[in-house]
Amino acid sequence: MNTAITIFRQSFIPLCLLLIQPAWAQNAIEALGVSQQGSDTVLKLTTSQPLDSPPASFSVANPPRVAFDFPGVKNALGRNAQTINEGDLRSINLVQVGDRTRVVLNLKQVRQATAHVDGKELFITLSGVASDSTAKAEQAATQRFAEVQYFAAFPIIDF
Repeated sequence: MNTAITIFRQSFIPLCLLLIQPAWAQNAIEALGVSQQGSDTVLKLTTSQPLDSPPASFSVANPPRVAFDFPGVKNALGRNAQTINEGDLRSINLVQVGDRTRVVLNLKQVRQATAHVDGKELFITLSGVASDSTAKAEQAATQRFAEVQYFAAFPIIDF
């Protein structure tokens, strides 16, 4: 009986630590910085562990936004939003739901975003020139109004 209790104690604590470890090992966004490089705006996100690849992203033309999804990454910044006003980048929202975080870049106008990973840092570059397909989407979203035509309110009658 005494041996069974000893074995239980010796295996219970390591087993508990093994189950808790994934929570400790979860990746997190720890810092962000923004810089202007010519006509490009560069956002640098620093994570606690290196990312395997750039996160999946999508963009919206109206209002102009680019979103990046980080599965298995939490927001460790201590805030959910930050005003930037650097180049075409107005602000950033970080939304964490469960073990996923979405980083939303709120833009002044539609811009192309490219991302690359360098160790624990993810660099997102907003190019100063929108791609042709993005520019066409932006033009298509712009409302067009009919040309104003003036008509005489009363017909001219000769007596």
